[in-house]
Amino acid sequence: MRTLVTIAALVASLEVYAGHWADQNGQCLDEGGEPTACKWGQMYWGDGQTYSPPIVAPQVDANADGSEDIRITLLNLMQGSQNGWSAVTYFRVECDGLPVQIISADNPRLTGLEPETTYSCLIYAGNDLGLGDQAGQFTVTTDAESGGGLPVWVIWAALNPTDPYFSNVVLLLNAEETGAAQDQSSFNHEVSLQDNATISPTSKFGEGAYEFDGNLDYISLPISGDLDLGSSDWTIELWLSTSGAVASYNYVFDTPHTQKVYFLTDNSVAAGYENKLDVAVHDAKPSPTDPPTAQIIADVNVNDGSWHFIAICRSNDSIMLWSDGQLAGEAVMSDPLVSASFSGGRIGRYINDASYNHFSGLIDEFRVTAGVCRYSGNFSPPTRAFPTR
Repeated sequence: MRTLVTIAALVASLEVYAGHWADQNGQCLDEGGEPTACKWGQMYWGDGQTYSPPIVAPQVDANADGSEDIRITLLNLMQGSQNGWSAVTYFRVECDGLPVQIISADNPRLTGLEPETTYSCLIYAGNDLGLGDQAGQFTVTTDAESGGGLPVWVIWAALNPTDPYFSNVVLLLNAEETGAAQDQSSFNHEVSLQDNATISPTSKFGEGAYEFDGNLDYISLPISGDLDLGSSDWTIELWLSTSGAVASYNYVFDTPHTQKVYFLTDNSVAAGYENKLDVAVHDAKPSPTDPPTAQIIADVNVNDGSWHFIAICRSNDSIMLWSDGQLAGEAVMSDPLVSASFSGGRIGRYINDASYNHFSGLIDEFRVTAGVCRYSGNFSPPTRAFPTR
């Protein structure tokens, strides 16, 4: 006998596909019963909320089936955006005549159930910032064999979230392929791993991340008009983790000198750039030594081997840089008509010279969005891979 909590999202913009079970020890299992990865912390709900205790009551079916399983269907469970919707990491369940139950991946049990008994229950959502004060309601009637303490087999309804700006995404590299890079945007650009660049099983999300050894490795991007960002808004995002000796100018990405945009993790002691972040935009740059149209050099150290989320936006005539959700710098463009492009660019190395200035480490979830600045203030970094639709 087992008790089941079904978690599903019935939201028009989302699709629910095969979920995962968690056993009484909190181990997530796939539909075949094999161990797999899943986290309660990946659940979100409440459109437009800031990151806080959940402020929305769980909307659940009025009645739960207790003949063999208890099935509670949550109707307003949604996938969060990068603006920081409230994560749900556990549920507090109060059923009349029973002790308060805390249901989570670490404690997936309902205890004290009596057989052939109808319970009226309240369910609250909580996270690491606290418990929501709004409750949903459901009733459940157990059968003759449902007494005692039963394990809660939790189905984690894996969501296939949609990105409201996916049609604007011109490049999405998530390293989910085997042995080759592949653009997961709708443009499906031809990209390729060069030299010894490879896909490592060590990742921030999913099955892998792109690995660069700091010696000639990079990902090449095609020459394509789809990758021209133009003079409108745009967003560039990625997760990175440095490794080994960090070069003086550790280029994470670079593009040709016309309509140029680049980003690097500086470690040049001589130039006074030790452990800094450097992002710049140029327009029709005739010489590599010409000053940038806009540049940010931020006193932020990411050269520590940990995963860091980097976001770069253009909004009107300003360039903004975030590290781990915190605004690290902002610069106003000297020419508001400046254009930028990823066409013919390189990820992991300087564009002009293959002999130095290579990135050493891992890059995951590299996304470029044209026409949209996704961020305006500080935010909570993503808690799962970027949507692919």
